[in-house]
Amino acid sequence: VLVKNEPTLKTTVKDPIPVAVRALNISLEPIQLSVSSQGNVQPSVETKLVAQVAGEGIELSSSLVAGGDFSKGDILLKLDPRDYEIALTRSQAALSRAQAEKQFAAEETARIRSLYHEELASIAQLQSAERLLAIANATLDDASAALKRATVDLERTIFTAPFNGRVRAEYVDIGQFLSKGAPIATLYDTDRLE
Repeated sequence: VLVKNEPTLKTTVKDPIPVAVRALNISLEPIQLSVSSQGNVQPSVETKLVAQVAGEGIELSSSLVAGGDFSKGDILLKLDPRDYEIALTRSQAALSRAQAEKQFAAEETARIRSLYHEELASIAQLQSAERLLAIANATLDDASAALKRATVDLERTIFTAPFNGRVRAEYVDIGQFLSKGAPIATLYDTDRLE
């Protein structure tokens, strides 16, 4: 009975529903996107400023404190230069003395050589004069090197900033004696960060 009396289904086709579309005119233009993020910024260059010569700190820059900023070429610290000025003066005197000795040895060697050619001096005298000239040349080279070293050491009593940056930590005060190799400060470059 139930099977014979089943209802018949009426199928109907629905009308399509229109889809809403929004149309825009597109124009090409550059845009800048901003992205918010979190992280740590670290300097790409961080260095320890170290004393290359020994001496007493006599002048300290106001920017040579933790957090202080400086520009490239700023003078950060000056050491007492008197010992190095004296060494420079002594080196200049030694160079002058070596130049005079070389000139004398060269003239003496030339004189002995001319006497040797005229058979008025022995070969031993000529060899001795040439040996003295070689020693005078070596002494002159040594004095020149000592003068360069004294000049460099005097220049190293002034510490200048190697780049634009900030001081992370400083380890020196006015009147403090710094030995060669003593740390002065930790510096970092503010122009290049990562």
